[in-house]
Amino acid sequence: MTDRQQASPTPEVPRSLPARPNLEFERKRAKKLVKTSDRSTTLALAQRQIAREYGFSSWRKLLEFYRTWERHDRAGPRFGWHSGTSGDRQVQQLLREFHDRQSQQLDYPDVYGTAAAFATFVPRFFGLPDRDVFASPVTTTEAQLVVARRARFSTWEEYQADSAASRARADERQKTAAQQGPHRSGPITLESFANGATDRERIVHLLEHSPGLRTRHDPTLPYDAQHDHHHWWLMLRALIADPAEPRDTRAWMESHDLALQPHLDHALLGHPLLGTTTDFIRGLLALGADPRHVSSNGYSVIEHALALYRNGDAVDLLRPLVSAPRRFWVAAGLGDVPTMLRFVDRRGVPSAAARRDRLDMTVFDGIKFTGGRPEASDHDILWEAFFIAGLNGRLEVLDALLARGFPVDYSPVWYNLLHIAVEQRNVPVVEFLLAHGANPDLKRYPDAMTAREMAGSVRASEPQEVRAVEIGRMMGGV
Repeated sequence: MTDRQQASPTPEVPRSLPARPNLEFERKRAKKLVKTSDRSTTLALAQRQIAREYGFSSWRKLLEFYRTWERHDRAGPRFGWHSGTSGDRQVQQLLREFHDRQSQQLDYPDVYGTAAAFATFVPRFFGLPDRDVFASPVTTTEAQLVVARRARFSTWEEYQADSAASRARADERQKTAAQQGPHRSGPITLESFANGATDRERIVHLLEHSPGLRTRHDPTLPYDAQHDHHHWWLMLRALIADPAEPRDTRAWMESHDLALQPHLDHALLGHPLLGTTTDFIRGLLALGADPRHVSSNGYSVIEHALALYRNGDAVDLLRPLVSAPRRFWVAAGLGDVPTMLRFVDRRGVPSAAARRDRLDMTVFDGIKFTGGRPEASDHDILWEAFFIAGLNGRLEVLDALLARGFPVDYSPVWYNLLHIAVEQRNVPVVEFLLAHGANPDLKRYPDAMTAREMAGSVRASEPQEVRAVEIGRMMGGV
């Protein structure tokens, strides 16, 4: 029986994973088992025994799980992901979704990704298809591990500790603000930057009243463990708008004993919730952001850009400055059709290389979906390229994938690409998808919003937004 065929987890109670999984330690443990055996144990048998102790069906799956954990550990936790809550509500929601799915015969896919989450983060379910995950009960401890790992914490205890610390910091900020009262010179706030105030006097005032901006950067720690990226995003926007030459602006800022480089480099990675315009990226580069630096999670700047900018024109500013990794989803995001097609045959079957170097959405902060589940279907692998190509407006890539049989309405999650394009107000992608047969009235699950309904909601919330009006017209006057 192969890993893919195995339909149920091991009957024994699995051993808990170490808080800091270490692949080299497990390799040495396997070799020690061979040396201390009566010569009947081979290395392969010892490795399988260790894998089974933790609940994995094979040593290969243990290797893949540990390597994924290492990648997420390098990226560091998603600080603030829990919004200061204990996480218990997320755990209960996950368990409720799981039990509802088990008890009901539903004819729509697991759009919430409930099974995928357990198959990605829990050893005994690792790599199993949805039907096999739902065939077995889950525990609260396992749901806690999923919630923690989604936020890139290794354990539930680490997640809870950071949540408690976050609440304590929020309480302290409120207490300090109440003691200090309003500033005599009026509200010196980051909101004033968001509203367009970019003069140097305001920057100096903000530095005086926001000591956190002066925190020294420690390259051994995750960025968000030290700095508020939202605060620095607004600060850098103000510096980009400074009328002086970029090198003079940077020199002036650093004369206030502030090292800009780590903040420039982090901002260049992008964040979809903060918006990444072409002018902003051009301004970061002019101030000295390094497009060749590699993030702690191992992904290059241009890979972050493809996943997070949602702006192909901004991504294209980086292309002459770097050498892009040769990966299926990267080629799709760059609009490099010849390279992209080397990873998929004419029947729409992705190659082993396409599966090996996939897009791991859990690594990227701010991205809507977690993903990258092991043992994914062919359609899921193609979806990752289709999704990234759509975010970056690479219509020629979408066309090539559709020509190889990819279903235009497919998605493993609650939205498909038409929903996402409507939400982004991406007129060319919406127009392309509709012209190629996308169904604007498709419901991914009974209570879901259709793309047509979403277009109407977007237009109602922004009645003067030209792109929202145009998309509404395409959808039939919604």
